[in-house]
Amino acid sequence: MHLLLGQQEDPCCAGVRARLESRGLPVRIVASPLLPPAQLKWRLGADGLSSSLYADVPDTTISGVLVRDAGWLDPADWDAADHAYMQAEVRAVSLAWLAGLDCPVINRPDAALWYRASASFLTWRATLRDCGLPVPEAVVTNDPAEARAFRCRLARDGVAGAVYSPLTAPAGYLLADDDAWDGVAALQVRAPVCLTEPHGATTLACMVGNAVIWDRAVPPEAVALEG
Repeated sequence: MHLLLGQQEDPCCAGVRARLESRGLPVRIVASPLLPPAQLKWRLGADGLSSSLYADVPDTTISGVLVRDAGWLDPADWDAADHAYMQAEVRAVSLAWLAGLDCPVINRPDAALWYRASASFLTWRATLRDCGLPVPEAVVTNDPAEARAFRCRLARDGVAGAVYSPLTAPAGYLLADDDAWDGVAALQVRAPVCLTEPHGATTLACMVGNAVIWDRAVPPEAVALEG
């Protein structure tokens, strides 16, 4: 049995199902893998890992999984905080189940990007650079002298100040004067801080298929970025 985790109307799921069925292979599209009739049993013990998702399809008989959608809990009648918590729990369980399968899992989600949705900018730097996108310079240090050197290096390039970016939150704080830099030095006594080169106003873009929709007037570099 091949499982396609996604929607019936998804062209990718429909195309893969048609190709598999043309080869006489059993296939099932599953929109929400953890909802009934699923009854997940997952056990990690000294003797290894065992799991079962469907009574009629033992995990050992699954030949392959394509992940197109992780499933979504209907938020109706849920408190917003409770819904967010349960959605995160469902995703964590799905990650564990997929990680334990012996068969190939195509488009396997990365735990850091899927479960921890609010990854810091520093986490994305390598991926952005691999895609050829320029990224602001960043320094992580607990040495006040290194922080001051970073400030001076930016100033020589005509950049005023720097941004203090906590690694555990999406916020950023512009260090525009000596008092702000003194505050960072006080933090460095306790832990390293992440400093990044300031950037201008941000413009958000949403990708729908091959189309890019901008949230404001298209910036001059949009044509180059859209490719």
